[in-house]
Amino acid sequence: MPFRQWMRTGLGGLGWRPADFWSATLTEFFEAINGHNEAQGGEEPTAAPSEDEVAALVVKYGQSGASLTAVPLAATNRMPPPLPVVDS
Repeated sequence: MPFRQWMRTGLGGLGWRPADFWSATLTEFFEAINGHNEAQGGEEPTAAPSEDEVAALVVKYGQSGASLTAVPLAATNRMPPPLPVVDS
């Protein structure tokens, strides 16, 4: 797990104290990031294509052996996009 990057985001980007960071659940941490981004006017995450849109793309371009099963972001152990830089 990328704890160093998460710490930079929590302590630097969100301005949390270390005790706040370490006592937060992952849900609280990622919701805080989402709330911060929303408050700063960050872009909404792009929605995944619908099953119909994926099917249309497969018809147009073929499958080429790739899996069409979507993997949620949380299942990939990746962080959401970084926080925007905010001038204080």
